[in-house]
Amino acid sequence: MKIGPLQISLAKAPAPAAIQSPSGPVDSFAPGRNPQGPERLKPLPLSPFPRLDTQGFTLESLGGNSPARAELQKLVGTLRDGGRPPYSSYLIKGNTGAGKTTLVRALAADLEKVGVHTFHADGADFSEDGPQKLRRLFQEAQQAALKSPGQTAVVHIDEIEAAARIRSKTASLGMRVSAAVSGALSGLAGMMGLKEVVPKEDPAEAHQTLATLTSLMEKNGNLILIGTSSRVDTMDFDASKRFQRELQVDTPSGPQERLSILKSIVQREKLEVEPGVLEDMSKATIGANPLGLEKGLRQAKVLGNGKITGDSAREARLQESFGVARPVTNPDWMWRLTICHEMGHVVVRHLFEDMAKDHPDQQPKGIDAVSFAPRGPANAAVFLKSTSNPASTFEWYMAEVSSNLAGRTSEALFGKGHTSAGPGSDITHASNLVKEAVREKGMGQTLGPVNPQNSGSRLDEEKASKDQERFIAVADQIATSTVEFYRDFTESFAGEMLSHRKDLDKLTLSGQDLQDRLRNWEKATPERIAGLAALKDQIRQSIQSIKPTTSPGLK
Repeated sequence: MKIGPLQISLAKAPAPAAIQSPSGPVDSFAPGRNPQGPERLKPLPLSPFPRLDTQGFTLESLGGNSPARAELQKLVGTLRDGGRPPYSSYLIKGNTGAGKTTLVRALAADLEKVGVHTFHADGADFSEDGPQKLRRLFQEAQQAALKSPGQTAVVHIDEIEAAARIRSKTASLGMRVSAAVSGALSGLAGMMGLKEVVPKEDPAEAHQTLATLTSLMEKNGNLILIGTSSRVDTMDFDASKRFQRELQVDTPSGPQERLSILKSIVQREKLEVEPGVLEDMSKATIGANPLGLEKGLRQAKVLGNGKITGDSAREARLQESFGVARPVTNPDWMWRLTICHEMGHVVVRHLFEDMAKDHPDQQPKGIDAVSFAPRGPANAAVFLKSTSNPASTFEWYMAEVSSNLAGRTSEALFGKGHTSAGPGSDITHASNLVKEAVREKGMGQTLGPVNPQNSGSRLDEEKASKDQERFIAVADQIATSTVEFYRDFTESFAGEMLSHRKDLDKLTLSGQDLQDRLRNWEKATPERIAGLAALKDQIRQSIQSIKPTTSPGLK
């Protein structure tokens, strides 16, 4: 799921009227530390550098990025106990939206409690008069450090690569171009809608800025420098290696980490959330970073009129991935074909999920929501969520391939002579999965644990092709049998959706609601119960017939 960047509660705090002096000692610090500032300290006029907004942030309350948080908590603990910081400079790396600045906000909040102030600047701030502004920033920090209990302060430069770009005389053409692009982007000033950005940076001044920064890093006394960067590849090598400690901030690795981040955002922003919604979001927001998760919560709050509900969170995810629902304009026969196509995916995925309920390693991606209203370029969409699947087994591949092929099968069954180009992308995806399973994962029955591309054997290539054909044939048969079994349900459901043509709210269903309706239909008659059991047995036998091993199949 693609989650875009957030601009929620991340705006910088207004610049203070003057440097705020520490409120006084909180804990005792080690005495006798004599800071040696980069320049002789003089009274300074009003500060041009804003303070980070730290309200509601703490390292303890943040979710995700446990290794980096633990490292920064160690720094806070050391300063609280009066010790010297383990490192005088930290470089926090990670993609945009991964939570780098949030970490620094939380660190600044925790440090403030022990009398250590954090001074913030953006790398783009130094595109003009860079050397002077850098010296000014470090001076301000030294002034505050002298008044602090431990005579310590922190300097934070966000997107520091903009102030420490690759030296043009020594960089390759590609690196210089990359650095130039990064510099232009860094000047967007928080994505304020500027259509064009023209860097005003002089190469000679940029070099002086870099030289000043590296010099200050060596002569920063007892200041702690923290740089955050999403483009370390455009940063001067000498400058990057001067940082004593590097911390990596990554996209959340799974549902549990996303859940911890969601909970921390809800707590910090004091959001009202229905029970179970965060758990569902954590499973559905595959690949989302903290910035994207916050955006999703904010949008869900708007759609839920101030409260985050299951429906509003689901709609927020759909809008992010596919767009806002649009009125249906296709003729009934075409729209009915679309509905049946999507239901083909749904019933196959539902059946495999039910068969694998006691086998997490075999579970396909679950159904989060289904929109039968047009969104963006799509006439309808099945929105999937992640699962706890720890391993992509043979059964998992079969479930995913069968589900992808079921759209074409359903169109052939319900189309009454009409078919569309819709199955094209499904077929491509299914073919790629089969190729991966057979040729890369050792799941070919006759090929076995051999990669034909590496072996260079014509016989291995023939075995791989044969295994792929058998895999596709079995998956297609499973899709056909399943779609046929749920034929009456699909026909009735398509008629219901057609009757709601003008009511967009009724054209989006949660995966849970739709699967509950399927289960009620399955149990409605003894014939359906018996038929479903027979269908599951047939599928297990089909899968077992082409498995490359004797491991247990679906139970």
